[in-house]
Amino acid sequence: MNYYEYDVEDFLADDYFKNWVIFPDEENEAFWRHFLSEFPEKYHTIETSRTLVTELYHLNEKEIPQESSDAVWQRIDATLQENKRSFRIPLWFNPQTAAASIGITLAVGLLWMLYTHHWIPPLMLSNDSKLEWVQIVNKNKPGIDIKLADGSQVYLHQNSTLKYPKNFAEAPLRQVTLEGMARFDIHKDPSRPFLVYAQGLVTKVLGTSFIVKAPKGDTKVTVSVNSGKVSLYSKREESKAAENGIVLTPNQQAVFETKTTTFAKSVVDHPEVLDKVAPPSFYFNNESAVNIFKSIEQAYGIDILYDEELMSRCKLNLDISQEDLYQKLNIVCKVLNARFEMIDAKIIIYSPGC
Repeated sequence: MNYYEYDVEDFLADDYFKNWVIFPDEENEAFWRHFLSEFPEKYHTIETSRTLVTELYHLNEKEIPQESSDAVWQRIDATLQENKRSFRIPLWFNPQTAAASIGITLAVGLLWMLYTHHWIPPLMLSNDSKLEWVQIVNKNKPGIDIKLADGSQVYLHQNSTLKYPKNFAEAPLRQVTLEGMARFDIHKDPSRPFLVYAQGLVTKVLGTSFIVKAPKGDTKVTVSVNSGKVSLYSKREESKAAENGIVLTPNQQAVFETKTTTFAKSVVDHPEVLDKVAPPSFYFNNESAVNIFKSIEQAYGIDILYDEELMSRCKLNLDISQEDLYQKLNIVCKVLNARFEMIDAKIIIYSPGC
């Protein structure tokens, strides 16, 4: 079973999961505890599924009132059709009468409708039973500013959800889960790395600024770095993080493919001059192309590869102070009768020389 790919409906139809919720024992408790330690980003899905299974189980023991209005049924049916799912009553719910059966079906539909419209209160499940979790959902606002207890800042974009421990400063790990898009400005704490879990990708930092984009249902997660260094690795290959992960530096980004657990590294769309760099001058008077490329390289923190011997004989007069990185490169290359391309977050210059 690939439980990582399961959504709420899948869990509700899974006998092993339902038996754990209703009839927990040492074996299934150990299994699901291990699963959640491996994939903490599934906390919300697991807890929502547990809530629904528990409610459905207890409905069998109660007298369910009849509903006289067809409007409720229509809303339930419309919700199920909208989500293109066929809800199944678990086999171990055996109502004694037809009325009870109708009541349970109605209650199931209502619970499902509550879930699909996000009306069920957010719950989190932690490996530490004493650790409470907070969930922030941004549905309509362009962005929400969130300040964590350790001093870190998060800007949560629209249609995004962030979950983190309530007592964040006291949590054994600084870990959060993200669905959607957010910018993180992390307070540096070498003793406690900050981890963001999103769609099977783990982003690990000590203190830096970066953006994670992990839309719900998408198979790609994008991480771009503004400052500092960020380590990325697949949650499924955490034991080999150093071997299979990658490191991003400012003005770099990576796209993580969740199905293949592979990375594609590149330069961000809009590179910016590094904050730690003194304001550079991009006015050049009879300057060698080598020094021009070095100035650009240092300003943006991006490696530029070229034939230094060929370029050393090229002298240029130009002012590229107002242009962005790509415009700068285009102008320099045009003067040199050269071209450039991006490969693995590096700039490669091809030129016949001067």
